[in-house]
Amino acid sequence: MTLRQRQPREEDPAYLAYVRTLPCTVCRRPGPSDPAHLRTAARQHGKPPTGMGEKPSDCWVLPLCRTHHDDQHRNNELAWWTRQGIPDPFALAIALYAARPVQTRPRRPSKVKSSKPRKAKSDRRPIPRRGKLAGNVEMQSRGFDKTRSRKFNGTVVERSQ
Repeated sequence: MTLRQRQPREEDPAYLAYVRTLPCTVCRRPGPSDPAHLRTAARQHGKPPTGMGEKPSDCWVLPLCRTHHDDQHRNNELAWWTRQGIPDPFALAIALYAARPVQTRPRRPSKVKSSKPRKAKSDRRPIPRRGKLAGNVEMQSRGFDKTRSRKFNGTVVERSQ
Protein backbone atom coordinates (compact mmCIF):
# COMPACT_ATOMS: atom_id res chain seq x y z
CA MET A 1 0.00 0.00 0.00
CA THR A 2 1.39 3.38 -0.96
CA LEU A 3 0.49 6.52 0.91
CA ARG A 4 -0.12 9.63 -1.10
CA GLN A 5 -0.25 13.21 0.04
CA ARG A 6 -3.73 14.71 0.07
CA GLN A 7 -4.40 17.00 -2.86
CA PRO A 8 -5.75 20.44 -1.98
CA ARG A 9 -9.40 21.13 -2.74
CA GLU A 10 -10.15 22.96 -5.98
CA GLU A 11 -12.70 25.75 -5.62
CA ASP A 12 -14.82 27.11 -8.47
CA PRO A 13 -17.17 29.85 -7.14
CA ALA A 14 -18.58 30.59 -10.61
CA TYR A 15 -19.59 26.95 -11.06
CA LEU A 16 -21.24 26.83 -7.62
CA ALA A 17 -23.23 29.96 -8.52
CA TYR A 18 -24.38 28.20 -11.71
CA VAL A 19 -25.38 25.03 -9.79
CA ARG A 20 -27.47 27.12 -7.39
CA THR A 21 -29.66 28.23 -10.33
CA LEU A 22 -30.46 24.65 -11.42
CA PRO A 23 -33.48 22.58 -10.27
CA CYS A 24 -33.10 19.79 -7.71
CA THR A 25 -31.66 16.62 -9.25
CA VAL A 26 -34.15 14.41 -7.38
CA CYS A 27 -37.53 16.22 -7.33
CA ARG A 28 -36.91 18.79 -10.10
CA ARG A 29 -38.00 21.62 -7.75
CA PRO A 30 -36.80 24.88 -9.38
CA GLY A 31 -33.79 26.71 -7.94
CA PRO A 32 -32.26 28.12 -5.96
CA SER A 33 -30.69 24.80 -5.01
CA ASP A 34 -27.91 23.79 -2.66
CA PRO A 35 -24.67 22.62 -4.28
CA ALA A 36 -24.40 19.17 -2.67
CA HIS A 37 -20.84 17.81 -2.67
CA LEU A 38 -20.41 14.07 -3.25
CA ARG A 39 -18.24 12.91 -0.36
CA THR A 40 -17.92 9.19 -1.11
CA ALA A 41 -14.87 7.99 -3.05
CA ALA A 42 -15.25 6.64 -6.60
CA ARG A 43 -11.91 5.38 -7.91
CA GLN A 44 -13.44 4.43 -11.30
CA HIS A 45 -14.23 8.14 -11.84
CA GLY A 46 -11.04 9.48 -10.25
CA LYS A 47 -12.80 10.81 -7.12
CA PRO A 48 -10.49 10.51 -4.10
CA PRO A 49 -11.88 9.79 -0.62
CA THR A 50 -12.84 12.78 1.49
CA GLY A 51 -11.75 12.85 5.12
CA MET A 52 -13.52 14.21 8.16
CA GLY A 53 -13.68 18.00 8.23
CA GLU A 54 -12.76 18.08 4.57
CA LYS A 55 -14.89 19.13 1.59
CA PRO A 56 -14.41 17.63 -1.89
CA SER A 57 -13.52 19.75 -4.91
CA ASP A 58 -16.34 21.76 -6.45
CA CYS A 59 -16.45 19.62 -9.61
CA TRP A 60 -18.12 16.87 -7.49
CA VAL A 61 -21.34 18.84 -6.94
CA LEU A 62 -24.99 18.18 -7.84
CA PRO A 63 -27.93 20.55 -7.24
CA LEU A 64 -30.31 19.46 -4.47
CA CYS A 65 -33.16 21.27 -2.74
CA ARG A 66 -32.66 21.88 0.98
CA THR A 67 -34.86 18.91 1.98
CA HIS A 68 -32.96 16.40 -0.16
CA HIS A 69 -29.58 17.92 0.73
CA ASP A 70 -30.28 17.44 4.44
CA ASP A 71 -31.52 13.89 3.77
CA GLN A 72 -28.37 13.10 1.74
CA HIS A 73 -26.16 13.89 4.75
CA ARG A 74 -28.23 11.82 7.18
CA ASN A 75 -27.80 8.50 5.36
CA ASN A 76 -25.31 6.28 3.58
CA GLU A 77 -24.64 8.47 0.57
CA LEU A 78 -24.41 5.83 -2.18
CA ALA A 79 -27.48 3.95 -0.90
CA TRP A 80 -29.38 7.24 -0.71
CA TRP A 81 -28.58 8.10 -4.36
CA THR A 82 -29.63 4.59 -5.46
CA ARG A 83 -32.96 4.92 -3.60
CA GLN A 84 -33.53 8.20 -5.45
CA GLY A 85 -33.11 6.41 -8.80
CA ILE A 86 -29.59 7.74 -9.53
CA PRO A 87 -27.22 4.73 -9.42
CA ASP A 88 -24.11 6.70 -10.49
CA PRO A 89 -24.16 10.30 -9.20
CA PHE A 90 -20.46 10.68 -10.06
CA ALA A 91 -21.09 10.31 -13.81
CA LEU A 92 -23.89 12.86 -13.50
CA ALA A 93 -21.59 15.30 -11.65
CA ILE A 94 -18.87 14.84 -14.32
CA ALA A 95 -21.37 15.49 -17.12
CA LEU A 96 -22.78 18.55 -15.37
CA TYR A 97 -19.32 20.00 -14.77
CA ALA A 98 -18.31 19.39 -18.41
CA ALA A 99 -21.48 21.15 -19.64
CA ARG A 100 -21.07 24.25 -17.45
CA PRO A 101 -21.73 27.46 -19.40
CA VAL A 102 -18.62 29.36 -18.29
CA GLN A 103 -15.43 27.36 -18.60
CA THR A 104 -13.65 28.70 -15.54
CA ARG A 105 -10.39 27.46 -14.20
CA PRO A 106 -10.76 26.11 -10.67
CA ARG A 107 -8.44 27.63 -8.13
CA ARG A 108 -6.69 26.19 -5.15
CA PRO A 109 -6.95 28.28 -2.01
CA SER A 110 -3.66 29.66 -0.79
CA LYS A 111 -2.39 28.18 2.45
CA VAL A 112 -0.49 31.28 3.56
CA LYS A 113 -2.53 34.28 4.59
CA SER A 114 -0.93 37.58 3.77
CA SER A 115 -0.06 39.83 6.66
CA LYS A 116 1.22 43.34 6.72
CA PRO A 117 5.00 43.67 6.85
CA ARG A 118 6.66 44.30 10.17
CA LYS A 119 7.88 47.83 10.96
CA ALA A 120 11.58 48.54 10.99
CA LYS A 121 13.11 48.32 14.47
CA SER A 122 13.81 52.06 14.50
CA ASP A 123 10.10 52.82 13.83
CA ARG A 124 8.74 50.67 16.69
CA ARG A 125 7.70 52.22 20.02
CA PRO A 126 9.31 50.68 23.09
CA ILE A 127 7.04 48.89 25.55
CA PRO A 128 7.20 50.63 28.95
CA ARG A 129 8.68 48.58 31.77
CA ARG A 130 6.54 47.70 34.78
CA GLY A 131 6.53 50.48 37.36
CA LYS A 132 8.00 53.04 34.97
CA LEU A 133 6.47 54.91 32.10
CA ALA A 134 8.34 56.28 29.12
CA GLY A 135 10.68 59.04 30.25
CA ASN A 136 11.43 57.50 33.68
CA VAL A 137 8.17 58.74 35.26
CA GLU A 138 6.91 56.67 38.21
CA MET A 139 3.45 55.15 37.88
CA GLN A 140 0.90 56.69 40.23
CA SER A 141 -1.68 54.82 42.28
CA ARG A 142 -5.29 55.23 41.24
CA GLY A 143 -6.17 56.34 44.73
CA PHE A 144 -8.11 53.31 46.01
CA ASP A 145 -7.39 51.69 49.34
CA LYS A 146 -5.30 48.55 49.04
CA THR A 147 -6.96 47.03 52.12
CA ARG A 148 -9.72 44.68 51.07
CA SER A 149 -12.15 42.65 53.11
CA ARG A 150 -13.41 39.22 52.08
CA LYS A 151 -15.87 36.81 53.53
CA PHE A 152 -14.32 33.48 54.34
CA ASN A 153 -16.59 30.79 55.81
CA GLY A 154 -19.06 33.45 56.99
CA THR A 155 -16.46 35.60 58.78
CA VAL A 156 -15.02 38.85 57.46
CA VAL A 157 -11.27 38.70 57.01
CA GLU A 158 -9.27 41.91 56.57
CA ARG A 159 -6.36 41.63 54.25
CA SER A 160 -3.83 44.23 53.18
CA GLN A 161 -1.57 44.05 50.19
